[in-house]
Amino acid sequence: MSEPSNTSWGLATRTGEITAIILAGGQSSRFGMDKANALWHGRKMIDHVAMHLRGVAREVIAVSRAAQNADGWRVDRIIHDDPAAPPGPLRGIVRGLEQCRTEWAYVLACDCPLVQPALLLGLR
Repeated sequence: MSEPSNTSWGLATRTGEITAIILAGGQSSRFGMDKANALWHGRKMIDHVAMHLRGVAREVIAVSRAAQNADGWRVDRIIHDDPAAPPGPLRGIVRGLEQCRTEWAYVLACDCPLVQPALLLGLR
């Protein structure tokens, strides 16, 4: 892969060079219901996260379980994790990175609806 343009210390600096991966396939056992679909201020939690990622990433991908209800999620693509992989967040991270079309990615959980784009831009 070629070196991204406009880089400092090898970090991507333009929106088009980064994919956002939202981990939404957890069991939510402590929460008591599917966190991605839980309503917060009238909107699904995953949709809040996706909305904040729109301005800082080329594409927003959600990684979910195959049996999970992902109807209406406001993301560009929904991919399913590999049930044969060991359980835990790494399962979704690996699957998301496999589907990533850019050299760089942000990885966030679906239950952080207050994520600030400025924070993500500061990570570049």
